[in-house]
Amino acid sequence: IKNVGLFDLTPFSKFEIKSDIAHQELQKICTANIKNEPGKCIYTHMLNHDGGIETDLTVVCIDKNYFRIISSAATRERDKFHIKKHLSKQIKLKDVTDNFCVFGLFGPKSRDLIKTISDDDFDNDNFKFGTAKYITIEGVKIWAQRLSYVGELGYELYVEFENAKNIYELIIDKGKNFNLSNCGMHAMDIMRMESGFLHWGHDISPAENQYEAGLNFAISYKKDINFIGREALLKIKNK
Repeated sequence: IKNVGLFDLTPFSKFEIKSDIAHQELQKICTANIKNEPGKCIYTHMLNHDGGIETDLTVVCIDKNYFRIISSAATRERDKFHIKKHLSKQIKLKDVTDNFCVFGLFGPKSRDLIKTISDDDFDNDNFKFGTAKYITIEGVKIWAQRLSYVGELGYELYVEFENAKNIYELIIDKGKNFNLSNCGMHAMDIMRMESGFLHWGHDISPAENQYEAGLNFAISYKKDINFIGREALLKIKNK
C-alpha cells in the first residue's frame, strides 16, 4: 500500500454544544475523560444505567466549552435523542450534520498530498493523532482532524458546503500525482474491520458493555464526575 484514498464522510452525524457548563455536562454522560482544550479529540461512549453502550462517538473540543460530537450516520436521530435526554435543559444541542461536507484523506501518502494544497504544518510533532486545528486551503478556513476510521494515517476535513466543490476538485487534481482513489463506504467498512474498529449496531449495542467489547480503554474512573453507567461498570469490573 503506497498511495492515498479520498472518502466521503459527510453523512456522519455532527452535533454541537456551546455553554459555560458544556464540559461538565459531557463529563456526566461520557465514559472517557473529555478534554476542555481546543483541538483535543476524544473517543468515548455514552451508556445506560446498566452499563450498556448507547452511543459510540468522538467528542472534539473546537474552543473552550465549545464541542462537536461526531457519530455514525445511521444513528443520527437515535444519538440526538439520547444526548438531549441527558443534557441539562439549559443547553441547546445543535445538529450541524448538514452544514459541512467532510472529506477523509487516508493512506500512507495522505500527509504528502495535503502538504501540496495547504501551507500549514502537518508534521507529526505539530499535528499529532487525536488532535485538530484550523488550516487554510486556497484561502478557505477548514477544520482538520487527524483521525482515521480505516487504520491508516489520515485527516478529516470539515468544509462548508459552498466551498466543497472547489476543495474537492483541488484534491482530485493534486491527487493525480499520488494515484489518489475515490473510496466508498463499503471500502471503509472493510478497512475498519481489518483494523479491529467496531461499529454501533453491528458489533456493539446496549446489550454489551465496554468490558465485553474490549473498549474499556475508553473508561475514565479518575475524573471527578459520576458519569452515567459508572456504578454498573465498577460492578462488572470487580466480578
